[in-house]
Amino acid sequence: MRRIALFTDEPVMAAGVTSLLSAEMEFLVAGVWSDTASLAYFVSQEKPEILLADLENGISLPVVSDILRAAPDCKVVCWTRSLPVDMALRLLELGVAGIMSKRIAGDLITSTLRRVAAGEQCVDETLFTPSLKPHSLKLTGRESQILALVALGMRNREMASALSISEGTLKVYVSRLLQKTGLRDRRQLALFRMNNPDAAANAPPANGSNDFYAIPRGSGRTTPWPQSVHLDRHSG
Repeated sequence: MRRIALFTDEPVMAAGVTSLLSAEMEFLVAGVWSDTASLAYFVSQEKPEILLADLENGISLPVVSDILRAAPDCKVVCWTRSLPVDMALRLLELGVAGIMSKRIAGDLITSTLRRVAAGEQCVDETLFTPSLKPHSLKLTGRESQILALVALGMRNREMASALSISEGTLKVYVSRLLQKTGLRDRRQLALFRMNNPDAAANAPPANGSNDFYAIPRGSGRTTPWPQSVHLDRHSG
């Protein structure tokens, strides 16, 4: 039986999630906590397999870091109604196992917890709905890399492996690309990249070599195309 701990100061939500998980024979709610200051101690003592932590209860990055240090075997799943992309990236860099929306259905909560328990890193991409407002397109080196790899039709796992990042972090970067471009999906991102080949021109190579994955406009090519890129070691 998987031990789950809840961190929230919303009694109704705590009762609802406890009831939901208790109905599943594989889950046991080990406890509910609402005090941020002693949360790391609570987790270290209760030793749950998963901590479902409400980000809207004043939890901060240092608190998450303290939890992961105090209970390194505990998988932390953050849940919230909305979350800035930069905050999501920082949480994933700390090592959280999942970021989940409070708006998802009960069966998706349990399936997400099962996936996390199995070792997956789960990120609810609906939290990062792309903005329809026009953006001045200024991509970071990492965003440019991912844009080029999306255009190659690579899967999340392949892109994450090529860039030595987790799939969860990769998904957040893709969401941020959608926000910046105002596009709806990866197909549109791929078309955008093919019609704007300079969008990734200054990106460092994805594989650590002197070649960069790129697609010449109109080529229809679906395999990596080597293109020499000069890297300025002093650039950010």
